[in-house]
Amino acid sequence: MSDKQQNKSTFNPFYVLALLSGLAFTITACLMGWMIYLDSRRFDDHIPRIADSPLLTYLHNHTLQIFVIELTFLGLSTLGSFVWDQLTSPTPAGKTEKTADQNAQS
Repeated sequence: MSDKQQNKSTFNPFYVLALLSGLAFTITACLMGWMIYLDSRRFDDHIPRIADSPLLTYLHNHTLQIFVIELTFLGLSTLGSFVWDQLTSPTPAGKTEKTADQNAQS
């Protein structure tokens, strides 16, 4: 079996889900930081207010739910990737393949 065929058969779709979940969490965390910055400067006239942005207003009202959903997806995709790797591993779990050097020493 060539390397290209082997790589194609070991593709883990949960890695994509973990990447997307992590990216969504990172974007949300950055927006939350921006919202906290704007809220701390709410008395400055030249800084826009949270109420001026529908996105920041939505985040302000639903922060906990958004983070719980994103962390749930991130955790499940991470767990799924571990399980997928164990199920599609060419060697049984807990056993390692012997290298040529180890075989020669036996």
